Amino acid sequence: MRLFHGCVYAIIEEDRLLAADHGVELSEPLCEGKPWSAASKWLTEAAHSDECVPIVFANAKWVHRWLGWAILTHADIDPVGQKPRQTAFRFRNLRPLIGHARDEFVVAETGKPLPENHIRSYVLFQTPELLHRLSGVSDAPLLSDWLRTTEAVAHVFDANFDDAETRVGARQLLEHAIDIVKELAPGEWTIVTTPDRIRLMVGDGVAVDLGERPGTWGFFCDLDDEEPDDDLSPIQMFEKYESGFRAHVEGLRGAPPKDQGCVASVLEYLRNPPACALDSMLECGLDAPDVEALMTAAFPDTAERAVVLHQLVRSADVANSFAPNAWAVTLFRDGFRLNVGPVEVLVCTSEFGVHLNLVGEVGMTPFIGGLFRSTKYKSQPHPQCGFYGPISEFTRVQELLQPGHAKFVRRAASNKSGEPVKGTPFRRSHSEALMQYARRVVAAMGVADADRPRA
Repeated sequence: MRLFHGCVYAIIEEDRLLAADHGVELSEPLCEGKPWSAASKWLTEAAHSDECVPIVFANAKWVHRWLGWAILTHADIDPVGQKPRQTAFRFRNLRPLIGHARDEFVVAETGKPLPENHIRSYVLFQTPELLHRLSGVSDAPLLSDWLRTTEAVAHVFDANFDDAETRVGARQLLEHAIDIVKELAPGEWTIVTTPDRIRLMVGDGVAVDLGERPGTWGFFCDLDDEEPDDDLSPIQMFEKYESGFRAHVEGLRGAPPKDQGCVASVLEYLRNPPACALDSMLECGLDAPDVEALMTAAFPDTAERAVVLHQLVRSADVANSFAPNAWAVTLFRDGFRLNVGPVEVLVCTSEFGVHLNLVGEVGMTPFIGGLFRSTKYKSQPHPQCGFYGPISEFTRVQELLQPGHAKFVRRAASNKSGEPVKGTPFRRSHSEALMQYARRVVAAMGVADADRPRA
């Protein structure tokens, strides 16, 4: 396939583009509110030279992101004198356009990229070398097929969430939401994936929307006029407002939506998130030297590293003694997080130090001072609070906090009837290598689990 020297640029809503697409067949006509006179002439010229005019589509909600590229086949303009003169255009072979910036395209008339603030549709570009290369890839997937792959799902997460904690939190939010939707609306839900967005649908309504605006995640719930708490991670927010989410899902129930083939790829991605350069979360499978190197880099001070690893062992042992299958530790490049059931009980990172959850009330001994904050875990009874501070400050109060922390861990490991929780949604990201390394460090210190580590 030979491409014409010129390329058309259009801005369009992603749902509108995907609804019109028919793969290798002609698309449905799409209307633009201006005459595409030059594009129509290009089509005539290209037909005489046996070439194809490419068209690239930018996302109307975020014009610096591509939805894909295709072959323009028609640009039918309303007759002269008719107002407004519109263009009905059609295309075929819509394909992904991933990993390319808008400034790789230059305007045909000026030879320069579009200004950063340009937001108008219909621009004439020079056809860039990258499209010539892509047109020569015989087995390149159609966009409709690519959107059904785990690669497309990973792209949505990587493009929208450039920090690991938010990306992992968004994955966990979606997992929990899917479990609830399966329970409340079996056979009435589906997942819709676009180049920049993933939506969990129930009936014809949206339950979860990842990437509705770049870098955003969200779920719908009934709040009863309550102002949402924005100072929470995705999974904390979902946990807090889960009952409202359930009420929203119940209100959406209806005719089952059409399955566009994206459900299987999203579920596969959630089961086995791919390792990628953008993802600073490290899934299970690392060997001990890797873990040791990461922990040494994250906590270069030997004494402080011993403190956080010893706390990890102590917290995990409390959970393991009551609910052996209900806890998991997730390894990050800059630290780790321990979850019991769905609740985080300990987070240690090089940037933020220690976050240790506790049973107790801020202002009561020993939870006094600016490093203690009230917490709002909906699944946990009150009073509850947390220590948030540097490792050096945590070391001073660590022993005083152990009783309150152990109570919090046991609560998190128990259901409402007091029985042990049977599992945790974080088990798939559990790092046994980190636990083995932490236990070796504690053993080398020559202390019992209840003793304070020596630097």
